[in-house]
Amino acid sequence: MVSANGYQEGSIEVAKNENIELFTLTQLNRIPEEILSARFTPGLHLRNIVIHSSEPNYSIELPKENNILTYIARNCLFLRDNVTSSLDKIIESKLPQIMQHVDENDREFSIATDSTYKTFIPYLEKYVNASSVTFSCKITPIKLIEKPALDPFLLYKLHVSYEYNDVLSNHRRSFQIQDLDLGFDTKLEMGKFYLALRTGFYYYCRIIEDEIFTLDLVESYQHGTLLQAVGMQQEIKYQKDYIEVLDSKVIERLRNMLAKLTIPA
Repeated sequence: MVSANGYQEGSIEVAKNENIELFTLTQLNRIPEEILSARFTPGLHLRNIVIHSSEPNYSIELPKENNILTYIARNCLFLRDNVTSSLDKIIESKLPQIMQHVDENDREFSIATDSTYKTFIPYLEKYVNASSVTFSCKITPIKLIEKPALDPFLLYKLHVSYEYNDVLSNHRRSFQIQDLDLGFDTKLEMGKFYLALRTGFYYYCRIIEDEIFTLDLVESYQHGTLLQAVGMQQEIKYQKDYIEVLDSKVIERLRNMLAKLTIPA
């Protein structure tokens, strides 16, 4: 038996008596220490950011998966006449008030906005009249990346490892995710979106021909910047590295991002 959460003492005793093997599998995420600061620094962790519209019962919870939030915060714009401000700058302007109340526990905050501003939501390619922005945040210890490197999200994804522990013998083995031949029973189809779990990048399958598939990189984010590409080709045997996107909200977002790409004729 394999568990991600361990076993109760009674279960271990039964396993010993019945000659049942017990294992635990633990995910470890280790960014190389040599590129990190030696000491922890207090960091402000924001999540659950929601833009509330002045229209009744309408709000937009910003997506947070796969490193998208930094990009949205920089490109979600509040506009009126010749005045433009981004979401991250609006939150930054309120930091003195926030820091008076925030601690290591999640706290809820609300920032009122002028509803006469037009608010541009980049991944939806639409404008709304926002009346407020709400979010939760807390102080959390972090280590800073001190050397030039990939985006922290990619560093995190590429350095995932797993520890496999034999509970009865306490024999432990560790595996880097990049060394494991992981895969799914995915059969790619043209016109559908797929997620590469190793990197967290989203792709659109445009062509499948002669055992070669052509993908367009629709969404990937590094240091708050959207990176896209067209015409990436792989042999069909690598389709196991992708999983189909089924969430309707994510598909809607990806269709809007796909429209930004210039596809060669």
